Amino acid sequence: MTSAVLSLTDPLLERTDPVIAPLAAPFTTGDSARDVAFERDALPWLDDVYRFALSLTREESDADDVVQETFLRAYRSWHTYIPGTDCRRWLFTICRNVFLRSRERQRPTTDLEDGEQDAVAAGSV
Repeated sequence: MTSAVLSLTDPLLERTDPVIAPLAAPFTTGDSARDVAFERDALPWLDDVYRFALSLTREESDADDVVQETFLRAYRSWHTYIPGTDCRRWLFTICRNVFLRSRERQRPTTDLEDGEQDAVAAGSV
């Protein structure tokens, strides 16, 4: 993970590519005051959130995914952030929840045989 910070007003987000434009639209047509506040308050914590995600996942690629989802959720929920409170703690909470949700989705499932399904349904197991 690099420490470079992507600006929400980065020209790379303003592509006219038919695939990229709809994806970038929420970031380029948003409230510029909100974008500035997000860049000022949240983005400086990117490296700390990454280290926290890495401590949870123990895998760089998984940590990258968790951080990406964390900052996407944080941006979408920026209206709920109370300026002057601990933004780092707010981001860590989102990061932890993203990690836990990703683990729930990865939980292994066990296929049961027909007889076992009937026994479970009857409550005899």
